[in-house]
Amino acid sequence: MKASLFEKLTIVIPTNNRNYTFKRLVEYLNRIEYKMKVIIIDSSKKKKNTKNLPYLYFYLPGKNANIKISKILNQINTKYVVTIADDDFFLLNGLIKSIKFLEKNQDYIGVHGDYYIHSKILDFKYLNFYKFMPIKYTNINYQPTKGKSFDRALKYLDGKLAPLNYAMFRADIYKKVWKISTKLKREDVIFLELIPCFLFYYHGNIKKINEPYISRERSFRVKPQVEFTDNNIYKIALKFLSREIFGNKYKKKKNYKKLEKMFMSKRLIETNKINSNNKRSFISRILNLFQIFKYLLSDRTNIKKGLILKTIKKYPEVYEEVKQTQMR
Repeated sequence: MKASLFEKLTIVIPTNNRNYTFKRLVEYLNRIEYKMKVIIIDSSKKKKNTKNLPYLYFYLPGKNANIKISKILNQINTKYVVTIADDDFFLLNGLIKSIKFLEKNQDYIGVHGDYYIHSKILDFKYLNFYKFMPIKYTNINYQPTKGKSFDRALKYLDGKLAPLNYAMFRADIYKKVWKISTKLKREDVIFLELIPCFLFYYHGNIKKINEPYISRERSFRVKPQVEFTDNNIYKIALKFLSREIFGNKYKKKKNYKKLEKMFMSKRLIETNKINSNNKRSFISRILNLFQIFKYLLSDRTNIKKGLILKTIKKYPEVYEEVKQTQMR
């Protein structure tokens, strides 16, 4: 039964210049009893050795994830598809329950579950301490609506929803959304995350189930991570999205004003994260270091070797995988 479920699934794995995480993910896939179609899209500087790689591999150097995904859409011939980052671990039960949910609920186009963060906190010769934390997202609450829904999609822009990058989707919707999102061939993170997520909500209902789904590796950054460097991208994205939804006469549509207002408020929030001033950048680094020390000192009972959160204990294989393959 489980094997037949996985035959309906394609896993898309974008990877870029992280050989250690790529290697451990492939090892993890190789040990899984149930086989599914796996497509690896690599934009690293150096091509991987694919001699013994039992999965589809496409080398697209220098391309961002959204462009890479657009290049392999015709390779997806299964009923469902999920994208997994090369530094994450997916939980088999989470994938199984996601497939079963979509099989029974035709009113939904996608589904995802609980997310976890794992980190190696200390690394000595004989002592390796790990910490697992669940990520809590506020999710959209609505009755399933048939067909497309602008109001449902608009709620995504309030910033309170779980990102859909790693949700499981019906393959036809997945391909449709990514074909639209990559029409302009842009590699900005807005076209990688904001627009696809908006379009997914626009095209159908998405469910969050109470089931551990993915464990993501947390890395600490002393330098601020700059994601949005050009404010004009928001104007380009707004115009693009409006034309896709409302047509060329989008400015005459009543709902366009709602979208424009939400887009601009989103732009102001995100641009405030950019630290172009050196003085502010220095302060940000100090604050970030403080957060790291606070994290290391908090909840010390959870960093003892072998002790993890109760909510993850019933999935010990995830802990074991992380313990064995965590980056050195």
